Amino acid sequence: MDSIQEIVDDLARTISRSVAVDDQDLNLLAASSHYDDADPARIEALIGRVVSPERARWAREQGVFRAIEPMRLLGSPELGIKPRLVVPVRVDRELVALLWIIDDGRITADELAAVTAAAGRIRLVLDRRARAREEEWAEVRALALELLSDRPLEGDEIAAELAAAGYFTGSVHFRVLLVSPTARERLDTGEHAAVERALRSALHFLSRHSWLTTQVDGLVVGIVGSLAPLTADRQTAIAETVARESSATLEVAFGGSVADLGLVHRSYEQSLIVRTVRRRRPDRSPLWDDGSAEDLLVGIAAAPIPRHLFPGALDDVLSKESPKSLDVLRSFLDHGGNVSQVHLELGVHRTTIYYRLDRFRDRTGLDLDDGRTRLLVQLWLLAADLGLIGSAES
Repeated sequence: MDSIQEIVDDLARTISRSVAVDDQDLNLLAASSHYDDADPARIEALIGRVVSPERARWAREQGVFRAIEPMRLLGSPELGIKPRLVVPVRVDRELVALLWIIDDGRITADELAAVTAAAGRIRLVLDRRARAREEEWAEVRALALELLSDRPLEGDEIAAELAAAGYFTGSVHFRVLLVSPTARERLDTGEHAAVERALRSALHFLSRHSWLTTQVDGLVVGIVGSLAPLTADRQTAIAETVARESSATLEVAFGGSVADLGLVHRSYEQSLIVRTVRRRRPDRSPLWDDGSAEDLLVGIAAAPIPRHLFPGALDDVLSKESPKSLDVLRSFLDHGGNVSQVHLELGVHRTTIYYRLDRFRDRTGLDLDDGRTRLLVQLWLLAADLGLIGSAES
């Protein structure tokens, strides 16, 4: 079977125009010789093997990633892009490549037929490659599952197998990201391809073998390797890209960074905790590094905390106090007993704050001036908010 480069060269000779093929992430797969029509965008792509972020954004805005048939683009003089004909190449409706021809609209019907035929040949090549890769990915994903299964004694062996397959070479920091639907507990089977597309876009700054995904309990788990730890801004940008690419139907939770691929199960456990907390507290950051007391509580409470382990009077408060009174109590504890900060946060008069705190003391007999008592009450409130308090018999 012909290579993509051979197909591109044949087409360029047939139509006497410059031709290039990118993958779905706008990485250059093949390019013909110039035909006196090269523009700065083509030269940059040939040198760097990838387009600039500005030109990639332009291509996305033109709708090329949604195209199902050839489309003409007017170009962008300010970005150094001449008019082009772009032909999407799809395998099982999934975009796998884009065939680009610099053309000012003078391409003939016969030449267009040659372009369409070349796109069909490229599709066959990429389809065959994809099937071969799918077999490899099945093995790689199985290894990833092993890494997530908390078997540190086997971690080095699994890491060596992944390195032999070309993954994570040069990476010294590793982190798990967990992708899940925003409104449901699990992804539908058909959604996994959409997750892969969103992640490819979000992780465009990494080489394709610096990250991989697998599926656990209906969720997509990504293991990301890098030379330097991902910054908070970079993690936030990844989460925002996934949300944008999925029209806000997907969200990301990040575990912490580990320096050993064999320890990524720790990052995975952290990402699960972040997701659990965010389900109850949507304002919680998606980053493990922005840790909270809720994270620790969820991690400790593998099962619901028996209700009888808390003072019985607290149950009575939870059922009888108004939400506003509980808000005052939470704010008072969150601010270390600083009534002025409670006033600033909630806009409640200081007299009302003291009244509600005194009523809590009277009802429960608990002294909020005592640090350990404040810690107990705060743990109780957090556990109640997170749904971690079980029955008295649990």
